[in-house]
Amino acid sequence: MREHSISIDVAIILMLDSLLKKRGGDVRQLFVDHVLRCATEQEAMESQNEEVAPFVATKSLTSKQKAAKRKVAAAAKRSSKK
Repeated sequence: MREHSISIDVAIILMLDSLLKKRGGDVRQLFVDHVLRCATEQEAMESQNEEVAPFVATKSLTSKQKAAKRKVAAAAKRSSKK
């Protein structure tokens, strides 16, 4: 197995950044979205057996928060069917 090279990672990130800039995107936002998606999927898997009281929001959620909440609920529903 080959040794991990950080310089290759940096080159890949720079190429990805240039491609995203051409399309109006941002590589940092891409990584943030990826981390948030992985975190919500991991949390859904970990909490599938936990009984949690429903969250009561004191202020309205943003569209990203609503989407994350729907994803977690869908993942929990899928895992409960298994």
